[in-house]
Amino acid sequence: ERVHLTQSALSRLVARLEKDGLVERSVCAEDRRGTRVALTPQGRSRHGEALPVQRAVLHRMLAG
Repeated sequence: ERVHLTQSALSRLVARLEKDGLVERSVCAEDRRGTRVALTPQGRSRHGEALPVQRAVLHRMLAG
């Protein structure tokens, strides 16, 4: 709901990110039916690289 994707689309996206080594999944300790997804060190690095670009694009779009 929060990311505006269907459950299956989100699952495919997470699987691709996991395959690329950017995220890792683990079983939710509080509710074993759930899955937690966390960035790996490589994922954090990529996020750090992408953030300035995303901010610049957003700034240009809002300024224009």
